[in-house]
Amino acid sequence: MVLLERLSSNNFENFKTLNLERFSKENYDKNFFEYYENEKFFLKIFLKKFVKLFIYNKKVIGYIWHEVPVEIPVRVWSLYVKEEYLDLLSPNILNSFNNTILSYETCDDKTNNEMLSKLGFKKVKPSILMSMNLENYNKTQQTNNLISSLKNNRDLLKTINLLFNSNIKELKISIEKVVLKKDEELRCKLQNSIFSASTRIPLEVEDIENDIEQDYYIEDLSLFIKINNIAIGYGQIIYNRDMYTVVNFGILKEFRNYGFGKILLNHLIETAKNMNIYDLYIRVEESNYSALKLYNWIGFTPKSIINRWER
Repeated sequence: MVLLERLSSNNFENFKTLNLERFSKENYDKNFFEYYENEKFFLKIFLKKFVKLFIYNKKVIGYIWHEVPVEIPVRVWSLYVKEEYLDLLSPNILNSFNNTILSYETCDDKTNNEMLSKLGFKKVKPSILMSMNLENYNKTQQTNNLISSLKNNRDLLKTINLLFNSNIKELKISIEKVVLKKDEELRCKLQNSIFSASTRIPLEVEDIENDIEQDYYIEDLSLFIKINNIAIGYGQIIYNRDMYTVVNFGILKEFRNYGFGKILLNHLIETAKNMNIYDLYIRVEESNYSALKLYNWIGFTPKSIINRWER
């Protein structure tokens, strides 16, 4: 019978060995030790509380590392069981988590799928992880031509004047960095408008403030696209899971299909390149054909399928 055991000084080296096994192969997990080794003593003790080991016949065969359980669902950062022990797994091993929902994102492969199914997880939503190398990236001329053409677009001018009750005579397109302690409310409203859906819980300003406080946040890569100082889109690049990734990227519905996505994404990429970032990633749902078309145009190519599982 497989049991769960708390991480302690007695089994810590076993956990470290399994972690090395996990990260010797391609995966989408967070690496516990990248966080642990940079923390102070008391925070190290705190982090260890959220690691549980899978034990079979007194042998450590796997582990689960999850976030502090203050929100639902609780995100699992890393989950691994040695392949030769997968047949021993069953949903009741994780009974101690029955009062919450666990959510885990991982690469789509046979071993991961079998492990998660046996532990009682259900596949919720797949997405495509796309990547590109920025070393030879250059879309400057194309986006400059696009900006020039938009400045004389009468339909666009009419749309923005009607929508914002303005009297703009000439369109001016700009990319501006989010100003901390000033633009949080604007970003919150903009993201809620861009990503509005019946299944999505609206963001609050506190959520934006919390995002900014995270260690993955990069101030210079958090950008608005504006027309005459009116924000119509937002995007950012974060550093998470050892990857620089474009997230929260979108344009207001009324301004899609004009090319603003190309302009904003190009500026994000050029800024990242100037900061010596050369490998960039983005995730997109398989059914989001307009986003896939944009990302393919800019130079992203599919790398792997990422599945979200819940228990």
